Amino acid sequence: MEKEVVKLSFKNVFCSFYYESAFIKRDQLPEYKEWINYALKAIDDFSGLEKELYINLSLTSDREIKEINQESRGKDSITDVLSFPMEENIRKGEYDDFLPELDVGDILICKSLCEAQASEFKITYMEEFVHLFMHGFLHVWGYDHEISEDEEKLMNKLEEDLIKKISEIKNS
Repeated sequence: MEKEVVKLSFKNVFCSFYYESAFIKRDQLPEYKEWINYALKAIDDFSGLEKELYINLSLTSDREIKEINQESRGKDSITDVLSFPMEENIRKGEYDDFLPELDVGDILICKSLCEAQASEFKITYMEEFVHLFMHGFLHVWGYDHEISEDEEKLMNKLEEDLIKKISEIKNS
C-alpha cells in the first residue's frame, strides 16, 4: 500500500510524516498534526542549531517494522521504534556543517506496539506516539541507551525533559 505524506514545520524544523490511510482516518489526522507540531517546537528548543532540520517520521505496520528490523539490525522481531541517523553524531558536532540545512534522519514507529504500550502505561495513544518520536529523535541526534548505563540515564533524562516540554507547549 502506498504511503501518504503530510509536511509539517515549526521555525527551522521540518517533518515529513508518512502513513498509510488504513492506519489513520481523515478525522484523526488533525490530532497527529497537532502532536507532531508540539514535538517540533520541543525539537527546535532542544537543537540550539541555526540550521534547517529535516526529519522523516513514518507510522508502520508490524510486518514493515519487523522486516526493516531484520534487515538493519539482524533482529527478527517487531520493535516499537527504529531510528536511522543521516549524520555521524549531531550531538558531538559530527555533521556536515557547510550546508544551511541538516537532514537529521528517519524515525519509524510501529502503530500496534504504540497502541499496546499506551494501554500498558495508562497514557493516551498520542502521548505514547510522541514519546516514541522523541526517543527516536534522540537516537538520530546521537544518543544511544544501549552503549552504557550512564548513556541510558542521560537519554532517559533528556526524554523526560522533552516530554515535559511538549506537555508545557500543549498546555500553554
